[in-house]
Amino acid sequence: MEAGREEFERELQAEGLGLLRELGRFASQRAQAAPESIAAERFPFWRPPLDRPHASRLLDYLIFDYHPNAYGRSAAQEYLAERAPVMRHRWRDLLSAWQDKSMRLFALDQWSGGFARCRPVLPGDGPSIEVLPLERGDTIEEGSPIALRALPIGARFVYASWPVSFGKRSVDDVREAIIARHHAFVRAERIVSLEEFLRLRGTAFDEEAAGASLTQIIVPGRA
Repeated sequence: MEAGREEFERELQAEGLGLLRELGRFASQRAQAAPESIAAERFPFWRPPLDRPHASRLLDYLIFDYHPNAYGRSAAQEYLAERAPVMRHRWRDLLSAWQDKSMRLFALDQWSGGFARCRPVLPGDGPSIEVLPLERGDTIEEGSPIALRALPIGARFVYASWPVSFGKRSVDDVREAIIARHHAFVRAERIVSLEEFLRLRGTAFDEEAAGASLTQIIVPGRA
């Protein structure tokens, strides 16, 4: 196991971090707006000013979920489409695997050496995984529900921010709340799978963590 972690960390340092930094620069320039104004529009339930974990989460959102023109490409999709022919081989492989990854809900089984061992809890999700968060925030207790975007690097995963946490709420409580948000979206907008809902509603877990009501989040045409 330790050898696998060492291999992961070597590739993270050699390739993954550089790609994430490049995607962050590209996404920030593409947004053409100050982070605070985007946060006020897409994360109105956050209290200003932006702290470091929220700023990091916002950048993750800008890379993978932000669509300036409603249903256009994300920054990750646009970067790959524009630069794939000249991109280094390993970056192209990583970004191809990353670009459609959405935020998902997990139960935090344990922390070990900076890695979060996470057990997926939504219907249809796969086996437990080990994720290395790149940001640091408040301590999250083992057994708690967390939401994050797991980006694969070899057999392990990295998350560019700090996991979204839900206080003292149980895993079952948060899972049922997210499923209720999906059902509300289907009733108000259109029939989509839970997986597609999480791609379309890139802030669903943040909204739930902040206690934003369902009536606040169903906004037609909002990515």
